[in-house]
Amino acid sequence: MKKNLIIYMTLLRILVLIFLIKEIFTNYLVSILYGVILLVFIIGLFKNMNNNKLKYLYNFENLIYLLIFTYEFNLLYTNSPYWDTGMHALTGYLAVLFIYTFFIYLKRINKFKKIYPFLITLVGFCFSITVGFMWEILEYSVDKVLIQDNQRDYLVNEIASYKFSKNGLKTERIYNIYETIIYYKEKDMVKTLKINDGYLDIGINDTMKDLYVNLIGSVMGSCFVYLILKEKDI
Repeated sequence: MKKNLIIYMTLLRILVLIFLIKEIFTNYLVSILYGVILLVFIIGLFKNMNNNKLKYLYNFENLIYLLIFTYEFNLLYTNSPYWDTGMHALTGYLAVLFIYTFFIYLKRINKFKKIYPFLITLVGFCFSITVGFMWEILEYSVDKVLIQDNQRDYLVNEIASYKFSKNGLKTERIYNIYETIIYYKEKDMVKTLKINDGYLDIGINDTMKDLYVNLIGSVMGSCFVYLILKEKDI
């Protein structure tokens, strides 16, 4: 491997490590993601040290780091409505690859004699879904304890609830909501806050959207890992 490439990749990893440390003090949920990404690539590096396909690992690693840099320098996160969605899908995909890399590593150090594709894929899928679920639990906990807004609020124009029915037993729907007015007290004074363009949904839509795309990423990662394992017959 060329010396310049080693220096370049080392500097990139150090930079991501610096971002990780910074995020511990600003958004430790993101720091966890950075830590998993670094760990996956470091394990992959050692696994493929003598493999001609190492350059493909570096290309993939550079792509992930590019996504991290766009987030850190605020190039896409606030400008693209699909950035956060893509990151959750990517997390689901990478979590499956992490399990794949982990078991391949265990086999190389003779902890396993044979790897069964379906079993490894199932473990990877379950791990990925668990990561997505725990992430949402952490987001909710941080929002409630530290009064943050990691679970982004959505404006909706339609809601349904049994609270709107007279007897409280039948679900009633309200359509075409264009404005919401909130009354609240502050130092014994009644204040109002007007929300234009709809009703403020506080988190549930964001949470379920993240879980859905995490599921999609997990399925894609599982299919990829299963096909690779079947083809290699490890």
